[in-house]
Amino acid sequence: MLLIERAALLPILRRTPIEAFDRPTVCTGWSVRDVLAHCGSALTRLVEGTMHTFTPELNELDVAARLSWSLEAVVAELERAIAPPRRWWPRPRGSWTVWRSASGSTAGMCVRR
Repeated sequence: MLLIERAALLPILRRTPIEAFDRPTVCTGWSVRDVLAHCGSALTRLVEGTMHTFTPELNELDVAARLSWSLEAVVAELERAIAPPRRWWPRPRGSWTVWRSASGSTAGMCVRR
């Protein structure tokens, strides 16, 4: 499903004026850019296996760690985190296993053909 969302979201982000990313969101105190930074961070953590408990405090730390990043870098992290898997290896009984994500980390998920 993320690939469908990625295909829809990235073109919208690329054509959105930079000043629109400073607009507030329903996430109190967070701009559009902050929400994108959080999403990119969370998905990167998922792919890399570095998940945390996603408390408000830890979410704020992830967003704060990206404050010095350019908008392009924030969007690029999100794009990398939801990139299609790099390799698919066949498994017995008609299933496929994703062994490595686009960033090279083990994703460890199985999907049925």
